[in-house]
Amino acid sequence: MIQKKIGRLNLELYSSINELPSERYHKFNLYCLMAAGIGNDAESVQNHISDIFQSLSKGDTERLKIQFQNYYHSLHLILEKADTQSLAFSCLIAAIDGKPITDLSDDGLQYTQYLISREEKRLQVVGLFTDLKKKLKQDLRYISLRR
Repeated sequence: MIQKKIGRLNLELYSSINELPSERYHKFNLYCLMAAGIGNDAESVQNHISDIFQSLSKGDTERLKIQFQNYYHSLHLILEKADTQSLAFSCLIAAIDGKPITDLSDDGLQYTQYLISREEKRLQVVGLFTDLKKKLKQDLRYISLRR
């Protein structure tokens, strides 16, 4: 675990895959995959539209179905104002100001995200998330190589 201060908040964060409970790890991966594959911004919508046209031109109907589903989910995330990277980061927070974060439901993680967003330290949060994500990936590679 590591301690970080974001604005006025004191965060206790999981910093190793060995200490990250499995439910949190799976939620973290889900949101990271959603951010990478589906996205929730205008650029991801444009990418999905390009992929749809590419699948249409190739006559690949199976791929076209998948692209339309991804496009739909991307639009849904935008309309819901769901920031999947911030939700992934919320999965790594063990406690805020000493209070354990135990609600890993979508609503619970969005509330955790809301608490942090009030501090208006977006760049600091993004940098911290990027560093933690890299560390967790390194831990996973190390574990995989040992097997």
